Amino acid sequence: MSTNQELQSAVVEDYLRMIYKIQSESGSVTTSELAQAMNVSSASASDMLKKLARKKFITYKPYYGAALTPTGRSNALLVTRRHRLWEMFLVKTLDFSWDEVHAIADKLEHATSVELERRIDEKLGFPTTDPHGDPIPRDGELVTRELVALTDLPLHTPARIARVSDDNPEILQYLAQIGLRLEQHIVVKESVPFDNSLHIELDGLNVFLSEKLSHSIFVTPAA
Repeated sequence: MSTNQELQSAVVEDYLRMIYKIQSESGSVTTSELAQAMNVSSASASDMLKKLARKKFITYKPYYGAALTPTGRSNALLVTRRHRLWEMFLVKTLDFSWDEVHAIADKLEHATSVELERRIDEKLGFPTTDPHGDPIPRDGELVTRELVALTDLPLHTPARIARVSDDNPEILQYLAQIGLRLEQHIVVKESVPFDNSLHIELDGLNVFLSEKLSHSIFVTPAA
């Protein structure tokens, strides 16, 4: 494969992974949503959607949005799996922080063979989630969990942190600085009406989270 073909393939994989993510979260994928997520112009996103439709990776109708075909979903899950395995490998094996790994994994995922993917998975002990709590696809499927947004957790309900959105590295960096991590015990003590911030108890430590920070955290109520 030529360098140009490799670059084109990587771009296609990036788009498929992002389409899958948006579709999973909102059920539909508009051109404007995709353009914003990929940091490109609406015209560029529209051109790529048309290209992906010609390749039968998506169904696409201008002004109505796009959806993955079974072939597109299969490819999106494969690249998502490799991306999340690399994130876990970078954190667990090379001691990267969880705010550093997304951009690195975005490059490595495109140069990962089946055998390398298998060895990384085995080395890590076959993890089910990445460092941010997102599920790692296995055998072409993605096992989802019923998570509750921290902003929807009733007051004084014991819970565990199950996922933190990886969309913003600065948010991840700040949450790490205050000691927040996956599987940590958390209780919402108070919701402040003035600015929608939350007063939380984090393993006995009292912390205030802004509305933006709170929206990036997802939990499972403790048994």
